Amino acid sequence: MRSELRAPEVKVTLRGVEMAGVLSAEVDSNNHFAADRFRVRFVGSVVAMDLLHVPGGEIEIEIGLDGQWLSCIVGLIDTVSFDPVLGTVDVEGRDLSAQLIETQTDETFANRTSSEIATLFGARHGLLVAADPTTTPIGRYYQSEHDRVTLSQFGKTSTEWDLLAFLAIREGFDLYMIGRVLRFGLPLLTGALEIQLGDCTSLHLGHAVGLARPVDVSVKSWNSRTGDAVMGHALSLGIGPVWQRKITRPNLSNADAQQQALRVIGDLKRHEWTAAVTMPGELGLTARSVVLIAQTKSQWDRLYSVGQISRRIDVKRGFMQTLSLQGVA
Repeated sequence: MRSELRAPEVKVTLRGVEMAGVLSAEVDSNNHFAADRFRVRFVGSVVAMDLLHVPGGEIEIEIGLDGQWLSCIVGLIDTVSFDPVLGTVDVEGRDLSAQLIETQTDETFANRTSSEIATLFGARHGLLVAADPTTTPIGRYYQSEHDRVTLSQFGKTSTEWDLLAFLAIREGFDLYMIGRVLRFGLPLLTGALEIQLGDCTSLHLGHAVGLARPVDVSVKSWNSRTGDAVMGHALSLGIGPVWQRKITRPNLSNADAQQQALRVIGDLKRHEWTAAVTMPGELGLTARSVVLIAQTKSQWDRLYSVGQISRRIDVKRGFMQTLSLQGVA
């Protein structure tokens, strides 16, 4: 991953106008159903201040390295801060999922599929949508009269993003923005890239020893209409005494309970082996990449998924990034 030639640049565009006076830019990308975030610092005497205070304009942050450019985020400004002593203006915001996060929904969609809802919500906000097709009406996730009761949680007090995140979990999908595209579909992990020790300015490795034990997960549920009991069960491999986890959730089917048991084990095991990396910035990794650590000559030499990546480019300090890694279960 090393590059001998480094010429980092940053470009910030607001409403199609390239902004002058950029001192630094930082973008935090994640893979856990949350908005990506950005921060930009400008020279106060140079930046077009009036443009920053108008709601609704799209802002794009691009980073260039060795002649190649990456659009790191397209988003909306949440706050503008001015420091008259330092003469700087700070802008913070989120990616375009902010529009769905802030939009409450008072509709029920029992007869629509998950992908239809994702497409509908995206179109309402002028987003492009890349949705893997689904065929099951979401009302089938519940039983008869439970449709009205359970789906009502996605009413006046819920947002479009909450509903899509719930449906993504039920479908085994991922949900995130990539530029102006809303992605709702099966997880897409990029091929493994090796991080060499020479690439790192810091590398902290962690092992949650308690998670090395076998995990026995039982998910209990019931059908409120019929009174039938429902059970899901999963057991992971490990060393030492078995760690038992018992979970109770209402109105699950047998398949849903089993899926939840497996998901709990997967979530726990992903946090057993972790790594935090600080390294010179590059443009190849995303929050959905898989990386290989292979030179420590220890048990931490293994595959990891990127849980979060934070890139920061500064006109004085250069281009750096930090990675939060979780072991691939």
